[in-house]
Amino acid sequence: MSKNRITARERHADGAALLERLKEWCADAAHQDCRRCAPARRRSCADALADVLDESLAFFFDLFRTEESLMKALPREPGLHACCEHHRADHADIVARLSALAGRLDGEDAIALRDELRAVVEHWLQAHTREHDEALGRAMAASGIRPAKP
Repeated sequence: MSKNRITARERHADGAALLERLKEWCADAAHQDCRRCAPARRRSCADALADVLDESLAFFFDLFRTEESLMKALPREPGLHACCEHHRADHADIVARLSALAGRLDGEDAIALRDELRAVVEHWLQAHTREHDEALGRAMAASGIRPAKP
C-alpha cells in the first residue's frame, strides 16, 4: 500500500487490497480452526497476521491523520464541527479495535483474529466511508479545500 495515495478512490483501493489479503491469508482456511494445524504452522500464521495487522495500523493511522488535518481546515460551523466529532470518534473506535486485536495476537486462534480484522476493515470500507468520508469530501468541496499532493 502506498502512503502517498490521497484520493478517496485510491485509499479505498488500498483498503480493498488489504481486505483481499485477509480473505486469502490462510491456505487451510476451509478448516476454520487453527487447532487442526501443527504448532509451527500456527506460529507462522500468527506471524503473518501480525504483519498484516501492523500494515493495517500504519495504513489507518496515516489515513486518519490526513483526514483529521483536513477537518481542522474546515470552517468552524456548528454542523460541521459535530460531523467532524462523530468522524473522529469513529477513527478512535477503529484504532481501539485494531489495538485490541494486536494485544491478543499471542495464544489466540489466528483465524478468529483474522475474521475480526476483516470486520474492522469492512466497517471502514462500507459504513465509515459512507457515513463519514463522503460527508467530509462534500464539506471540503463546499469550502474549496483540496488535499495537498505528495
